[in-house]
Amino acid sequence: MIQVAGEALIDLVMQRSSTALKFVAHVGGAPLNAAVALGRLDVPVRFACPISHDAFGEMIHEKLRASHVSLAAPKPVDAPSPLAIISLNEAGVPSYQFYREGTADRQINDSFIAQCLAVDCSVIHVGGTCLADPVDFEKWMTLINAAKEKGCLVSLDPNIRPSLIDDVAEFSARMTRMFEAADLIKASDEDCETLFGSSALDELVTGPFAGAQLVVITSGSKGAVGRMANGTTRDVPCAPLATLVDTVGAGDCFQAGLLAQLWHGGYLWSHETLASLTSNAFYDAIAFGHEAAAINCSRHGCNPPWIRELRSL
Repeated sequence: MIQVAGEALIDLVMQRSSTALKFVAHVGGAPLNAAVALGRLDVPVRFACPISHDAFGEMIHEKLRASHVSLAAPKPVDAPSPLAIISLNEAGVPSYQFYREGTADRQINDSFIAQCLAVDCSVIHVGGTCLADPVDFEKWMTLINAAKEKGCLVSLDPNIRPSLIDDVAEFSARMTRMFEAADLIKASDEDCETLFGSSALDELVTGPFAGAQLVVITSGSKGAVGRMANGTTRDVPCAPLATLVDTVGAGDCFQAGLLAQLWHGGYLWSHETLASLTSNAFYDAIAFGHEAAAINCSRHGCNPPWIRELRSL
């Protein structure tokens, strides 16, 4: 099983017309998007995030249930759902404004962490806005370290939202601790530029990403490049895209496709199986991530593909 840890929120997507401005609610949050995409790709997946009892929380629960995702902590919490206001530019690229003070996704305590650790999993994946707050970060770091001690592989996608970062240097120092714990790192070139001032793969794998067995850097429509611990590098172009609607959740669907291909190939069951990954299998995993992201980009919001919509794993 893969356990995905991080925030669940509601994306309020701004839609303009000549006479009105309205908002359409979609279930979102980078980790939740990845968990939903994994469930739709026939990966056994568990989602770790406190979820509200409010109407938005029920929307979140329903999307998880419908996508075959189980919950680490199924009891709703007495706090409102977090919100993200999203506006899209002419190219369909989103910008975000977050409302997270006192919200459900921040209700992390010892009991919640214990529930997350109660069921065995071979991989724990984390990332997103949940890491932006220093206090929350330490709680998630506690979960990651405990899972790692149990033998779990750690997957990380920072998925940075600069509007939530007050001190980039301090945030970069904190994130470096989590990178050091990770076995598999997927990051966008923009994430790397924000954190380290460079997205050059050679610099990253000999610096902050040095401890990871697999590193993948995505560059939007330019594709992605991956590096294995043995030095093998694979450069993988994006999948063809007939129609671009928007890019909301594209990186999350790429992450899920990457993990799903590795999971179904038997490479994410242990540190030993990950070490047995071949160069061709690594290329295929990155390519499958691109395919999942391309289908998502042909739809409004984050709406990950089901396995039947993709080639056979």
